[in-house]
Amino acid sequence: MIRVGILDKSEYSRLLGLLPDNSWIPDPSISRVVVAEDDGRIVGFWVGQMQFHVEPVWVHEEYRNGIALGCMWKCVKQMLPKRYWAFSDSNQISAYLKRLGLKRSQYEVYIGG
Repeated sequence: MIRVGILDKSEYSRLLGLLPDNSWIPDPSISRVVVAEDDGRIVGFWVGQMQFHVEPVWVHEEYRNGIALGCMWKCVKQMLPKRYWAFSDSNQISAYLKRLGLKRSQYEVYIGG
């Protein structure tokens, strides 16, 4: 019989080896994992996790010479987790994110709620 429930954070290591990238498990401090188990064996899981977003950003027109934004970026980088996201709605923002070293994701983004 399949049992579905929330995986205790102390058991996240049970997820190792279930995905092709054997080394990944979600960060327990910002996630919850729903698992489907058959006789104690995980046969499915679904991760809900917060993602760190680095937007919006705004700089007054008179200060858009790159200095203010560059200094803010140095400070922002100190608070970033291992993985973070930034969304772009224009070529100008995309170009700037690339200059900061961010790479375009291969994922499509969907919004719920």
